[in-house]
Amino acid sequence: MTTRRPTLREEYGPGYELFIVALSALSLFNVVVVILPIDHEVKEVARIVDLLLAAIFMADFAGRLYLARPRRDYFIDRQGWADLLGSLPFPFLRVFRIVRLVRAVHRVEAMGGRKVVRELIVERHQTALLVATFFVIAILEFGSMFVLGAERDKPAANIKTGGDALWWAVVSIATVGYGDRYPVTPEGRVVGVALIIGGVGLFGVFTGFLARVFLTPVGGDRPAGAVPSARSDEEG
Repeated sequence: MTTRRPTLREEYGPGYELFIVALSALSLFNVVVVILPIDHEVKEVARIVDLLLAAIFMADFAGRLYLARPRRDYFIDRQGWADLLGSLPFPFLRVFRIVRLVRAVHRVEAMGGRKVVRELIVERHQTALLVATFFVIAILEFGSMFVLGAERDKPAANIKTGGDALWWAVVSIATVGYGDRYPVTPEGRVVGVALIIGGVGLFGVFTGFLARVFLTPVGGDRPAGAVPSARSDEEG
């Protein structure tokens, strides 16, 4: 008996699926950070970022449920309920993040290597946006953790909590520069330089993508994560 394949109304592009794989792996890293006996403020950074990831996962689940035909097939037969449980930010449900990661990897494998590579090339602008989004989240988290390690125990430091570190990282990546939080140690300043350089590059990707969206005529390329049409399925 063959397993029913998802229709293209239930399937996103490979770039988006790889984006979900990367976020799922990052969420599992955060679960490990929260469990390990390390600094409380570093754990706080992981918890705050986990709330953002949970919101993205919940939106992903809602989108898949909306597009699925029939919806019950996705939620029950194809275990969409595991995606839902893995989207919730409650500690006792974090084990379902492993299920979410495995399911995301299987979706990519089901597409086939040639299709994945072809779609990534065709949808390179959207893929670049998703890659930039992932790296923004990763840089925010790891930059905050690193600057906490460099600054927190120094008498003159003003970055002492996970919230302080994330606020400083967001302001630095956006190149706003309020000046209310800043590193005072050489190590912290090295982290700051790396964060600012990375932030400028990533914001360039966002700016380029937005410019392309506004300049592309209606009916042009599909948006990031767009679902192929049923006609494409028949032609394939």
